[in-house]
Amino acid sequence: KRGWKANIRELYHTLERAAHLAAFEGTNVILPQHLEEHKVTDSLTMSLNDKVDEFRKTLIMQALQKNNYNQTETAKELKIDRIQLRRYMKKYNLFR
Repeated sequence: KRGWKANIRELYHTLERAAHLAAFEGTNVILPQHLEEHKVTDSLTMSLNDKVDEFRKTLIMQALQKNNYNQTETAKELKIDRIQLRRYMKKYNLFR
């Protein structure tokens, strides 16, 4: 059992990230490791760069899944260069 010290919006985002991680692994079930990977941090103590990274990773993961991991189409959708997309994929470990 774990107490929740964050607000409901943070709970929603944590569960959303966990669902994306589960889908990334090809399952519809959120497992404990999906929640542990993104431990809840008080939003006041997270740096702006950490928040931007978290947001960017989520957007890229969603776009990759939507485009069936077609990097060219994903880069077009995100309006970034394919090389930049590959750098982000490496940084966030988003390869299948």
